[in-house]
Amino acid sequence: MKCHAEECFCTDFNRAFCKNYKEEAKPKSKGLKRTDFKKKYKPTGEMDLFKHLWEGRKHRCYITGRELEFSPSICFHILGKGAFPAYRLNPSNIIFVNAEYHTDWHTMSREKLLQKDRRWEYVFKLYEMLKIAYYSEGL
Repeated sequence: MKCHAEECFCTDFNRAFCKNYKEEAKPKSKGLKRTDFKKKYKPTGEMDLFKHLWEGRKHRCYITGRELEFSPSICFHILGKGAFPAYRLNPSNIIFVNAEYHTDWHTMSREKLLQKDRRWEYVFKLYEMLKIAYYSEGL
Protein backbone atom coordinates (compact mmCIF):
# COMPACT_ATOMS: atom_id res chain seq x y z
CA MET A 1 0.00 0.00 0.00
CA LYS A 2 1.59 3.21 -1.10
CA CYS A 3 1.01 6.40 -2.98
CA HIS A 4 2.12 6.30 -6.60
CA ALA A 5 2.84 10.06 -6.88
CA GLU A 6 6.44 11.22 -6.28
CA GLU A 7 5.52 14.56 -4.66
CA CYS A 8 2.92 13.06 -2.31
CA PHE A 9 3.80 12.06 1.26
CA CYS A 10 0.53 10.45 2.29
CA THR A 11 0.47 7.59 4.76
CA ASP A 12 -1.93 4.79 5.56
CA PHE A 13 -3.51 7.12 8.10
CA ASN A 14 -4.52 9.87 5.64
CA ARG A 15 -4.86 7.81 2.46
CA ALA A 16 -8.56 8.63 2.12
CA PHE A 17 -7.62 12.19 1.10
CA CYS A 18 -5.05 11.22 -1.56
CA LYS A 19 -6.29 10.58 -5.10
CA ASN A 20 -3.05 8.79 -6.07
CA TYR A 21 -3.09 6.25 -3.24
CA LYS A 22 -3.86 2.70 -4.42
CA GLU A 23 -4.08 -0.41 -2.36
CA GLU A 24 -2.35 -3.50 -3.64
CA ALA A 25 -4.77 -6.28 -4.45
CA LYS A 26 -5.00 -8.89 -1.72
CA PRO A 27 -4.62 -12.49 -2.82
CA LYS A 28 -7.98 -14.22 -3.00
CA SER A 29 -8.65 -16.53 -0.13
CA LYS A 30 -9.38 -20.15 -0.90
CA GLY A 31 -12.19 -20.12 1.64
CA LEU A 32 -12.80 -22.47 4.48
CA LYS A 33 -11.76 -26.05 4.11
CA ARG A 34 -14.95 -28.05 4.30
CA THR A 35 -15.75 -31.69 4.38
CA ASP A 36 -16.76 -33.22 1.12
CA PHE A 37 -20.50 -33.89 1.29
CA LYS A 38 -20.38 -36.10 -1.75
CA LYS A 39 -18.41 -38.69 0.17
CA LYS A 40 -19.13 -42.14 -1.11
CA TYR A 41 -21.40 -44.16 1.15
CA LYS A 42 -19.84 -47.44 2.15
CA PRO A 43 -22.65 -49.97 2.62
CA THR A 44 -22.29 -52.20 5.67
CA GLY A 45 -25.03 -54.68 4.82
CA GLU A 46 -26.99 -53.84 7.95
CA MET A 47 -30.20 -52.86 6.18
CA ASP A 48 -30.25 -56.11 4.20
CA LEU A 49 -29.73 -58.06 7.41
CA PHE A 50 -32.45 -56.08 9.20
CA LYS A 51 -34.94 -56.82 6.42
CA HIS A 52 -33.97 -60.50 6.37
CA LEU A 53 -34.43 -60.78 10.15
CA TRP A 54 -37.74 -58.90 9.92
CA GLU A 55 -39.03 -61.48 7.46
CA GLY A 56 -37.96 -64.40 9.65
CA ARG A 57 -38.89 -63.19 13.14
CA LYS A 58 -42.04 -62.09 14.92
CA HIS A 59 -42.75 -58.38 14.58
CA ARG A 60 -42.80 -57.81 18.33
CA CYS A 61 -40.74 -55.80 20.81
CA TYR A 62 -38.30 -58.07 22.65
CA ILE A 63 -39.00 -56.27 25.92
CA THR A 64 -42.69 -55.36 25.89
CA GLY A 65 -44.08 -57.88 23.41
CA ARG A 66 -46.01 -55.17 21.53
CA GLU A 67 -46.44 -55.23 17.75
CA LEU A 68 -43.89 -53.18 15.79
CA GLU A 69 -43.73 -51.64 12.34
CA PHE A 70 -40.44 -51.99 10.47
CA SER A 71 -37.94 -49.16 10.79
CA PRO A 72 -34.15 -49.22 11.20
CA SER A 73 -34.60 -47.51 14.58
CA ILE A 74 -36.25 -50.62 16.05
CA CYS A 75 -33.28 -52.82 15.13
CA PHE A 76 -31.19 -52.95 18.26
CA HIS A 77 -27.57 -54.13 18.51
CA ILE A 78 -27.13 -55.63 21.96
CA LEU A 79 -23.34 -55.42 21.76
CA GLY A 80 -22.35 -52.04 20.37
CA LYS A 81 -21.06 -51.82 16.79
CA GLY A 82 -18.00 -49.79 17.79
CA ALA A 83 -16.81 -51.94 20.68
CA PHE A 84 -17.73 -55.27 19.07
CA PRO A 85 -17.30 -54.76 15.29
CA ALA A 86 -17.24 -58.46 14.44
CA TYR A 87 -20.79 -58.83 15.79
CA ARG A 88 -22.19 -55.94 13.76
CA LEU A 89 -23.85 -58.34 11.29
CA ASN A 90 -24.36 -61.25 13.70
CA PRO A 91 -28.10 -62.07 13.78
CA SER A 92 -27.93 -63.18 17.42
CA ASN A 93 -26.72 -59.65 18.34
CA ILE A 94 -29.81 -57.95 16.89
CA ILE A 95 -33.24 -57.78 18.48
CA PHE A 96 -36.31 -55.68 17.76
CA VAL A 97 -37.36 -53.14 20.39
CA ASN A 98 -39.60 -50.12 20.11
CA ALA A 99 -37.78 -46.89 19.22
CA GLU A 100 -38.31 -45.34 22.67
CA TYR A 101 -36.63 -48.29 24.41
CA HIS A 102 -33.82 -48.20 21.87
CA THR A 103 -33.15 -44.55 22.75
CA ASP A 104 -33.40 -45.33 26.47
CA TRP A 105 -30.62 -47.95 26.11
CA HIS A 106 -28.24 -45.28 24.82
CA THR A 107 -29.22 -42.55 27.29
CA MET A 108 -30.06 -44.23 30.60
CA SER A 109 -28.07 -46.16 33.17
CA ARG A 110 -28.70 -49.82 33.88
CA GLU A 111 -30.45 -48.96 37.15
CA LYS A 112 -32.79 -46.45 35.50
CA LEU A 113 -33.67 -48.93 32.75
CA LEU A 114 -34.56 -51.54 35.35
CA GLN A 115 -36.62 -48.99 37.30
CA LYS A 116 -38.52 -48.12 34.13
CA ASP A 117 -39.19 -51.75 33.19
CA ARG A 118 -37.94 -54.87 35.00
CA ARG A 119 -38.06 -56.78 31.70
CA TRP A 120 -34.76 -55.09 30.70
CA GLU A 121 -33.17 -57.84 32.79
CA TYR A 122 -33.62 -60.23 29.83
CA VAL A 123 -31.59 -57.88 27.63
CA PHE A 124 -28.83 -57.58 30.24
CA LYS A 125 -28.60 -61.37 30.51
CA LEU A 126 -28.41 -61.64 26.74
CA TYR A 127 -25.74 -58.90 26.71
CA GLU A 128 -23.56 -60.86 29.15
CA MET A 129 -24.00 -64.12 27.20
CA LEU A 130 -23.07 -62.46 23.90
CA LYS A 131 -20.09 -60.71 25.45
CA ILE A 132 -18.74 -64.01 26.79
CA ALA A 133 -19.28 -65.62 23.37
CA TYR A 134 -17.55 -62.72 21.62
CA TYR A 135 -14.42 -62.93 23.76
CA SER A 136 -14.34 -66.73 23.77
CA GLU A 137 -14.21 -66.63 19.96
CA GLY A 138 -11.12 -64.44 20.25
CA LEU A 139 -12.56 -61.58 18.20
